[in-house]
Amino acid sequence: MKANNNLRLTILPANFNISNTPKTHRSQYKSPTMPSKHKTVKDTKETSSTKYMGTVGNMPCHVCKLRGNGLTDPNSNWRLWNADMNVYRDGAGQDEDDEVFDSIDDEILKKIERRRKAMLWFSIGEKLRELHLSDMGGRDKTSADVFRRIYERVAPEGTKYEPMESLGTPDITEKMRDDVRRRREMKKKEKEGKTV
Repeated sequence: MKANNNLRLTILPANFNISNTPKTHRSQYKSPTMPSKHKTVKDTKETSSTKYMGTVGNMPCHVCKLRGNGLTDPNSNWRLWNADMNVYRDGAGQDEDDEVFDSIDDEILKKIERRRKAMLWFSIGEKLRELHLSDMGGRDKTSADVFRRIYERVAPEGTKYEPMESLGTPDITEKMRDDVRRRREMKKKEKEGKTV
């Protein structure tokens, strides 16, 4: 497979602000799927092949539209659609209400990881996702796994691999823990109110 020498995949920190960078360096932050500008919250228009679902962080999430007649159809994109939906639901925090976490820190780290994966996932164009990521939509695959796969399959030859920063307890603030405790307390009161 020939490498695409024009591809540049840059993972930006959540607090990144392009207006703080010198204009001469801004070109290096272009998205590989949108050559002239970044994806923004305003990029909510559906295309002929995608459906806008919402945002995770400030990343617009466009899920591919289902085509074909099931798994046996060679033109079907069911695997990508399923992966897109799983990543979006996890990143948007859907289906978390009944989930049981080992600890408050575990809950915070898993939710941060899911959102990070969704932001990375939907910054990658639909064609690249279909070719390389259709099997990586489950919770058993992390943002680092997705990043590594894209690097292995798409990065130009000779590009040095720089892994994503790993998440850990130092990334958790006391405010985050307090928010989780408060949310858990509210859920508990709601359940008690429904049973009375």
